[in-house]
Amino acid sequence: MDTDKYANGAIDSADRIANKLHNGIRDTYQGAKAAESRLADRAEDLAGELAGKADDVVAEASGRIKDGIRSARNAVQSGGETIRQSSESILTFTREKPVQALLIAAVSGAFLWALARGVSVRD
Repeated sequence: MDTDKYANGAIDSADRIANKLHNGIRDTYQGAKAAESRLADRAEDLAGELAGKADDVVAEASGRIKDGIRSARNAVQSGGETIRQSSESILTFTREKPVQALLIAAVSGAFLWALARGVSVRD
C-alpha cells in the first residue's frame, strides 16, 4: 500500500506540474497575443497619423503652388499693363513731337548698327 500511496502522490505531483506548465504556456500565449494586438493597434494609429501628416504636406504644397501660380499670373498681368502703358506713352510722344521721335529713332538705329558692326568685326 505504501507503494500505491507513493505512486498516487507522484502521479498527483506530476499532474500539478503538468497543469502549471499548461497554465504557464496558455498565459504566455495569451500575453503574446495581447502584445501583438497592442502593436497592431499602435501600427494602425501611426499609419493614420502619417497619412494625416502626408495629407497636410500635400495640401500645404498645393497651396504654395497655387500661390506661386497666382503671383506669376499677377506679374504677367502687371507686366502686360506696364507694356501697354509704355506703348501708349510712346505713341502719344510720337504724335505730339514727331520730329524728336524721328531723331530718337534715327540715333537709336545708328547706335544699334554700330554695335552690331562692332560685334561682327570682333568675331
